[in-house]
Amino acid sequence: MSCIKPNKSESTNLDQTLQLTIESVVLQKRLSHKWIRQQRRHSKRSAEIENQELIKDDHQNKKDEITNAETPQTKESERKISLENKPKLSFPSRLKLKYEKFYINPLNKFYYTWLLIISLSYLYNLIFLIARSAFWLLEDHDYAFIWQIIDYTVDFFYLLDIFLKCFTGYLEDGLPCPDKQKIARRYVKTLQFKIDLLSLAPTDLIYLFLLNENFKMKQILAALRLNRLLKFSRYLEFLNLTETETKFPTVFRMSNLLLNILLGMHWNACIYFILSSLHGFGSDKWVYPTLTHEDLELNLTDVQNNNILFTDELDSQYIYCFWWSVQTLTTIAEVPAPTNSYQEIYMSLLLMIGVVILAITIGSAADMVENANKQSLDLQQKCDYAKSFLKQNKLTGELESRIKNYLDYLWTARNVDLDIVLNVLPDNLQKAIAMNVHMETLKRVHVFQDCEPGLLEELVTKLKLQIYSPGDYVCRKGDVGHEMYFIKTGALQVVSPDGTQVYATLGAGAAFGEISILDIPGNKNGNKRTANIRSVGFSDVFQLSKKDLWEALSEYPLAKKTLLEKGKALLRKDKLLDEELAEKIERKQKPLDEQIELFQKTKLQELNKKLDDLFEKYNDFLRECKNNLIEIETHFKN
Repeated sequence: MSCIKPNKSESTNLDQTLQLTIESVVLQKRLSHKWIRQQRRHSKRSAEIENQELIKDDHQNKKDEITNAETPQTKESERKISLENKPKLSFPSRLKLKYEKFYINPLNKFYYTWLLIISLSYLYNLIFLIARSAFWLLEDHDYAFIWQIIDYTVDFFYLLDIFLKCFTGYLEDGLPCPDKQKIARRYVKTLQFKIDLLSLAPTDLIYLFLLNENFKMKQILAALRLNRLLKFSRYLEFLNLTETETKFPTVFRMSNLLLNILLGMHWNACIYFILSSLHGFGSDKWVYPTLTHEDLELNLTDVQNNNILFTDELDSQYIYCFWWSVQTLTTIAEVPAPTNSYQEIYMSLLLMIGVVILAITIGSAADMVENANKQSLDLQQKCDYAKSFLKQNKLTGELESRIKNYLDYLWTARNVDLDIVLNVLPDNLQKAIAMNVHMETLKRVHVFQDCEPGLLEELVTKLKLQIYSPGDYVCRKGDVGHEMYFIKTGALQVVSPDGTQVYATLGAGAAFGEISILDIPGNKNGNKRTANIRSVGFSDVFQLSKKDLWEALSEYPLAKKTLLEKGKALLRKDKLLDEELAEKIERKQKPLDEQIELFQKTKLQELNKKLDDLFEKYNDFLRECKNNLIEIETHFKN
């Protein structure tokens, strides 16, 4: 049996076919395994999603049940559910979160309250440290524990102030700096940080090294704490901020001046007692006298050893020293002359300081009184000038009475001039104040309702106050109107031409005269007043001039068009608008380009109309000619 051998090419094709078949089988197996894995993953994901949806549905059902149930425990149950769902943070995480959110704005109330606490702490040190250093009876055992509690409390406030300064913001490029690390680095690099640290230096520990059997002066402990007085910057900052915030700055300045004088006298009294103790009580007429033994000289050694042989009380000591301080600083009474060079030097310094204090006190008091009465003085000066003018020109009768009544009203009212206040402030604050004062009144006017806010902001800054006396006419019928009016206070009456009949009374908040200043084309009254308006008593009225209105409207063309349309509607209602005249005037008031365009449009319309008429006549003529020809042909045929 013969065997057929395949040729080489056939064998190669067979091998390739087998290889492709094997690869396809392997690929199908891989794809099938991959599909199975994907199906398993998909089923797991779908199961997880279903579980999550079931959990959400359970929570929602619980919330719905709690919401629908009208029980006292509703809010508590809802809070518990929210707490269960809320992730719990560890204590360090909560502390870090609070640290990141903590920020002190120097413009809020907390900062001012903290400055008050630090200022009171500083005043405590300023008053009592020198007093305890001078009057050893204050350092008695009965008071020692109280002083320690207050001292360490104040030290804690000083330390806390350093910490809070690291979180107190400042303005950088006009914006609050939010970076806490930058705020802290900036504070640490300043001289104030070093002064704050120095004010907290534990200098009172030096007393422990000085304490021995031969040295038992307790008042030196308070003297070692005088470095606490270096924190004066916070006290000054509190004074400046209070002067800015208070509604009574003059009273605050006078109180602050009086406090500074009393503090100076207090320190002088304490220093006088210290010098007397160093020199010896009762040793001469200048020092503090002894009260029980005239010839006894109580020196520093006696004080150290507690060998005090006289029964002077603390209040008597301080009152005498303060009385001596008042006499020396005010230089209003004679005091015993100094007996040695040290006393002479000290008295010379006191006399010079006293003269300076007296000059500063008198000058500051005079300035504060003058500033407090500046408005009254200016008004009084104007009234005096007016009265002198009346006297020189011999004005008498009704005119004199009206002028005097007006001046009396100015003196009684003494209203703050809004223009003076606005001139001090920037433009944005001027607009804010004017809007707060006048915006509601301006919105009551019908033609200004629904106007652009920008236009109203411009108008409120242009209002001028005018005061009318009893019987003064704000406007008369037939006068050309150049202003519109807003009544601030008082009452105005609409009266007949002879003033005998009253048609209406306008109160505070009313406005009138807006049609006159709008200059509406076609107004049959010609922008003239249509009524006589008279002031009943003294009336404060704000005026808006036509010039100011049209200057503002030049920037708001749409608002200008709206105002004119509203004004026309009011005139149409009263049948005071000439439509044809209004159209002609409006046409003339339009810009040249619009006039040319309108002219071209109207002329083209007229030409088109004429051409249409000509074509119509031409067609009629042709029709007539045709009819005539037909008649002629018919005639000749017959």
